[in-house]
Amino acid sequence: MSTQRRRKLVGRMGVGVVSALVLAACTGGSDKPAPTEPTTTPGGEVIDKFVAAWMDPSVAAFRGVVDRPGAAARDISGFVAELAITETTVEPTGDLSCSSSSCKEHAQITHELDGAGQWTYETLIRSSLVDGQWLVDWSPSTFNPDLTDVTTLVRHRTLPRRAPILDRNGVALTPERPIVRVGVVSNKVEPTTYDDLGRFLGIDAAALEARVKAAKPGWFVPVIDLRRDDYAPLRDRLLQVPGISIDTAQRALAPSAAWARAILGTVGPATEETLKNAGPLSLATDEVGTSGLQFAYQQRLAGTPGVSIDLVEKAPGGSTLDKVLVRPPKAGKPLETTLDLEAQDAAERAVSDATDTTAVVLVKASTGEILAAANAPGPTSYNTAFVAHYAPGSTFKTVSAAALLQAGVVRTGTRVACPDTTVIDGKRFKNYDPGITGPNPTFAEAFAASCNTTMVSFADRLTGDRLAATAT
Repeated sequence: MSTQRRRKLVGRMGVGVVSALVLAACTGGSDKPAPTEPTTTPGGEVIDKFVAAWMDPSVAAFRGVVDRPGAAARDISGFVAELAITETTVEPTGDLSCSSSSCKEHAQITHELDGAGQWTYETLIRSSLVDGQWLVDWSPSTFNPDLTDVTTLVRHRTLPRRAPILDRNGVALTPERPIVRVGVVSNKVEPTTYDDLGRFLGIDAAALEARVKAAKPGWFVPVIDLRRDDYAPLRDRLLQVPGISIDTAQRALAPSAAWARAILGTVGPATEETLKNAGPLSLATDEVGTSGLQFAYQQRLAGTPGVSIDLVEKAPGGSTLDKVLVRPPKAGKPLETTLDLEAQDAAERAVSDATDTTAVVLVKASTGEILAAANAPGPTSYNTAFVAHYAPGSTFKTVSAAALLQAGVVRTGTRVACPDTTVIDGKRFKNYDPGITGPNPTFAEAFAASCNTTMVSFADRLTGDRLAATAT
């Protein structure tokens, strides 16, 4: 006989949450009774119990439901762990077909693979009447039709190359550059590993320990990516750290660690905050954008991970027999900006020797586009150029100075005065600090020191129209 059943069972692996959704026709307010679902058979009922137990597999849950409860619990739990399944949906795709001693039903299985999206396929679930009791016939092929007793499934996840951030002319600001990847093997670290790496590399040792605990045994857990010049002086010490693993790779990087760092941002091992921002297909072991544009456009730049699941012989060194799932990685999309590579280089050189907090921004006056922005001192992710607050007069000195130079009132080398205070048209002006320049500075030196009294002394040499034209 054949019985049509419409229902869907969903559960989260390891949580044991199971819900059954039954589709029933609405009466629309009619006095007629609503049609009822066809009554299932004992063979179909045991299949339903098996599906519910599948969501949180255990020997106890399968006892009295599956003919081999121990094998079913062991196999399903093993596949869940190996394939990193976080959720499974089981939905019948046809009629329940039964004879007097057996039943069978096709079902669509949809697994949520952690960090890799969905995997959907169809399988066949069978039940039989054994010594007066209906039980599901367990074999690995019940989990997936390609499996047998002598094969297993192995998952591989592949990350695409990170897309570059581009300047206004399409030139890569973060092209692929050779790096050294410093990481640890999760099952080989020792307690001293975290202290050593925290001391040598200045990393968050507690965060690294949490990521190692979340990784599978034998996984490579990234710690930091170093340019080769930065790695060389640390090499001998790092190679003595228990569980350390060194590899070479290519990474989308700016010319140096400090170059436009506050704007472009950085990429590094995921944290709780950056992992939330990275999207549903990212894992705690991934490297993701941690600041700047790399953080803001993480999902665009990172692309989509690829995944493959191989059918492999169980024997040691067993061959790969087939690929039951192949989903290639999808490359990220480059991010276009208004920055100009040459202008940014000039801005970086201008602040390279600064020891105090310093920022420079180059703006295309006609459009408001930012051509460059550099921050100092040292490699800093704090974007002083964008978020700091300064007196409007100091900011406008750039326009005043440009107008004076364009009008030929002064040249950069013209000697000027920069007194601590001055009075113009009865109003007193002063500099932020006394003695900000030496005696008789050049106009360039006075501008660099943000000398208010120098600028205001030329007030009668420029018209409002001249300033407005320069500003626009």
